[in-house]
Amino acid sequence: MASSIQEIVYYYVNSIMNHSTEEIMENFIINHFSKTNRSFHLIIDQDYSGVLKLESSELCARVVGRHGNGVCLLRRLLDVVIKSPEIINFKSNCKFVISAKNSHSLWATFYILDRMADYFQERIIERTLHRTTTEITATYQVLPLILPNILRNKGQFIIELRAKYDVIIITPRTYSQNCCFQLIGEPVNVAKCIDELHLRCERELIFINESMQQQMQLQYFNFY
Repeated sequence: MASSIQEIVYYYVNSIMNHSTEEIMENFIINHFSKTNRSFHLIIDQDYSGVLKLESSELCARVVGRHGNGVCLLRRLLDVVIKSPEIINFKSNCKFVISAKNSHSLWATFYILDRMADYFQERIIERTLHRTTTEITATYQVLPLILPNILRNKGQFIIELRAKYDVIIITPRTYSQNCCFQLIGEPVNVAKCIDELHLRCERELIFINESMQQQMQLQYFNFY
């Protein structure tokens, strides 16, 4: 089996190229229900949409891939919309929300995400995924007011943090009210990454406060 996230996605996409929708659905259901802590359901009021829930936030992070490479590639190859898990109350909801153009693409996405989860679950159990066994998972919460500033320029700041500290960072949505970042990596790297993220948040908060004060002063002078 290939080791990079892109090769894993291609492997599973190629494995179902010549299979019918019914065959993919049957294989997915048989494999899926052998996992006691997973679940899935179709979204009744939306055509070709569904939700896949995995066992843990760490497993979700591995499936999403560093820089989102896994999910982004799957979206492109199958022409589907996949919303990655959200952080709610400091915890991942572990849910992938899928919207497809047809039944075949929907069940193919279910199947591939499920098999990718199998692959990474085995690696996690065997501890071969990690360079060491000391990686940790941490959560850092920011104010909803400053989240859009942190994620502006297509998340360039977060992309730079990932590369600089070799840490997986799962970001909340831009206008989420549960603004928690989830970080996975070596303890020292995670701590440094959180420190830099904290400093950036403080600078953004100061900038926003100063901007609001200037606006209030302008309104005051305009009023009088």
